[in-house]
Amino acid sequence: MERMNLSKELMDAIYEDTKINYMLVNEDVLKDKNISFTAKGILCFLLSYKFKKGDDYQEILKTYTKENKKSIISGIKELKNNGYLKWEVKNGKDQRN
Repeated sequence: MERMNLSKELMDAIYEDTKINYMLVNEDVLKDKNISFTAKGILCFLLSYKFKKGDDYQEILKTYTKENKKSIISGIKELKNNGYLKWEVKNGKDQRN
């Protein structure tokens, strides 16, 4: 099925320390006028969340926000259309992490 991947440029902009509960994000992402604050929030959450194999990111996002499913899908599309997320299909199976 589909797999969510972060672009190399974005991964280069992120530093995560697994021993301490914080992360740094390049401010260029936060100042990008091409994406909404909803999309920026989704991106920051996706970067900070420790996904396990088989996790449904939409369901997880819905449990941590007041945003409805339509807003979440719209934010994900913004991120994809602006190069912050990439989707891959592998062997016809759901490969999302």
